[in-house]
Amino acid sequence: MAQLGTDRWPTDGLVRELLEYLHELHRLAGQPSLRDIGKAVSLGKSSVSAFFSGARMISRGNLELVIEYLGGDVQHAEQLRRGAATAWNTTRLTPAATLTSSDVTERSSWSPRTPVRAAPGMQF
Repeated sequence: MAQLGTDRWPTDGLVRELLEYLHELHRLAGQPSLRDIGKAVSLGKSSVSAFFSGARMISRGNLELVIEYLGGDVQHAEQLRRGAATAWNTTRLTPAATLTSSDVTERSSWSPRTPVRAAPGMQF
């Protein structure tokens, strides 16, 4: 059985704590395949893989389904997820600090009243 990748994991912090908890539950549950987990909780294998690898933050509802399937503590997992989500969002927003005021002005020139033009061959 292939090992779940940890190369995208942060070295420490709240996101890593959540990922470590998911991996530990996965191990204790007998390492079911990502396909089996996905099938049991109505998610695609690629979505489950993204959650376990740290490529994508898991939502509250999906976390509950996955944790229940793996036999874990849903309340503990949600507490970890909330902290991790805050850290995840903070990390994702950091590059925005490099925007200049001219970038913001250019991007904010569109308004809901700006006409939208169809591409050639397309109709609205």
